[in-house]
Amino acid sequence: MQTIATMKELIELNELVFKMNNLNRWSDFKQCDVYNELNKQAFNCIIAFELANFVEKQGRSVNWVCFPRIAISRAFAKVYVFYDTPEHKISFSAKIGNIGKDKFDDVTREYIAVKTSEKFASFLCDNNSSFEEAIYRVASKIATYIELLEYEKIVQNQALISQKKEEIMNEICEYMYIPGVREFINQNSQIFKLFQFVSSLRNKLRWATCCKAVKCSVLGHLFDTAIWAYLIGLEQSSFDEQLATKFFFMGIFHDIAETWTHDIPSPIKDKIEGYRAATEEHESQMLEEHMYPNLVTLGLDEPTRNIMFEDKVNRKYRKFIKIADYLSADSECWRNLVAGSRYYYYWDAIIERKIDKSSKINTVMHTYLTKYAKKVRRRWR
Repeated sequence: MQTIATMKELIELNELVFKMNNLNRWSDFKQCDVYNELNKQAFNCIIAFELANFVEKQGRSVNWVCFPRIAISRAFAKVYVFYDTPEHKISFSAKIGNIGKDKFDDVTREYIAVKTSEKFASFLCDNNSSFEEAIYRVASKIATYIELLEYEKIVQNQALISQKKEEIMNEICEYMYIPGVREFINQNSQIFKLFQFVSSLRNKLRWATCCKAVKCSVLGHLFDTAIWAYLIGLEQSSFDEQLATKFFFMGIFHDIAETWTHDIPSPIKDKIEGYRAATEEHESQMLEEHMYPNLVTLGLDEPTRNIMFEDKVNRKYRKFIKIADYLSADSECWRNLVAGSRYYYYWDAIIERKIDKSSKINTVMHTYLTKYAKKVRRRWR
């Protein structure tokens, strides 16, 4: 087995997710912490996946292995370079100083190299195609537009909302050369309405009965899981980026059925005999009723099925996505402990988890998180 990520990279990626979870968006409005950068990156990936598949349907070639690298490097950029500053504001200032986009890309790469390593920075940043980056960028803008439509219902400053919607739509129009963009921004289309439903995952909080120092949503959990799934995919496949990219998107979509079923805690699923299987069947039914029909018109149902657990080919990969799923859960508990929670459930959840040692990444990260959990337990018991 080989992997691009050393212990330093793994710890930094865990920190990165924590910071994204805390980086709230829309500082111009009343703060609402379900609109944070972790949720946003997950939403970006969902839209980018469907848009890239539509592009392929139109006969354009897509280099899929770029997307996880773009998404992770974009996360670094948001946390360490841009924060919550809108891109058009940054672009306006940059034009005044005659500063090109490449300068910001260089600074992002420098941050990644400092926080991780030159090798990791090179892997994430040096071989990405401008076309795939454009797909991801316009997907991000569509996600932003949907956020604004949601904010429109909860803020009083409608004039400012209208102004920002117009700004974002103008930016989206610059990407109309990409097949599917016009269809994806049609508010009456099935695909747009599906994205609006999926966006509600930001409101579904995990660890429902626990006192939360950090709120972790189902939507943010998807991106966290995807990162771990991607690294485990690279590890398990001797660096097969195609398979690792599939793992990444399987992570992004693994809990998407909770849009309709809500988050049912694992302890309950396992406590009652047969209930886990029943919930999985329920999730499959909800996808058949609510998700796939909204993808059929654009021919996107089949590509989406190909990254779901229900696909027979993917059953052999389920184990590794579950490892990533549990690592994300451990990370969520760790975030709450770092943020000052004294609630025993968080340290118990980390310490008592049974480890699948088939992944070195899983073993190393769980050891790291367990060490911290035990330290907190000693302090407060």
